[in-house]
Amino acid sequence: MRLKRLCERKPTGKLQVSEEVHNQWVSGNRDELTLALVRALKQCGFETDHKTRCAVRAQFEEEMVIIHEQTKEREEEIQGGWYTEERMATELKYSKMLN
Repeated sequence: MRLKRLCERKPTGKLQVSEEVHNQWVSGNRDELTLALVRALKQCGFETDHKTRCAVRAQFEEEMVIIHEQTKEREEEIQGGWYTEERMATELKYSKMLN
């Protein structure tokens, strides 16, 4: 199964993957897509029959959901740091003085 065929829009306008995955393919960020497809092929097998291809496609979608959730978690990590009272007032807009 080729990643390009899986992620591109068909001439009829139909997509085999979600719009988000298609947009990621179009933008050129294909590392995560490749990893998800390899994981799906490894789990489902490399047979070329219709049943296996459908299983690989479904597993690919699941892998992409997992990867997107992990990416969001990394982006949402709280960034902390040590601030002086002056930096707290200027950068963080914190006006109360700590006791």
